[in-house]
Amino acid sequence: MTLAFNIIVWLIPGGDILARIEKRARNMLYGPEGSTDPRLDVGGDFNSVVAHSTRNEPGVGPVVDLGAMDALEGRFGSNGGRGCDVRSGPCSCGAWH
Repeated sequence: MTLAFNIIVWLIPGGDILARIEKRARNMLYGPEGSTDPRLDVGGDFNSVVAHSTRNEPGVGPVVDLGAMDALEGRFGSNGGRGCDVRSGPCSCGAWH
């Protein structure tokens, strides 16, 4: 790709610039199909973590899989000895980022 094409792509409006940067970095590392690692694919906010961890159990309805949430812990560093699973919102470390 040429420099002019890259500049045009970055100037196109829409979406969060940080999300676009992260997506571009993942595409460079793992290809456009993405990775199979949820620690890389799940967004950095609390809503994304809950959406990833919510399962629909027949006869019960939506339930949160705490094991899926625990698997994301520590992907954004740690705070007070506990791993951080989000960049914004309530975190598994006990803080609000």
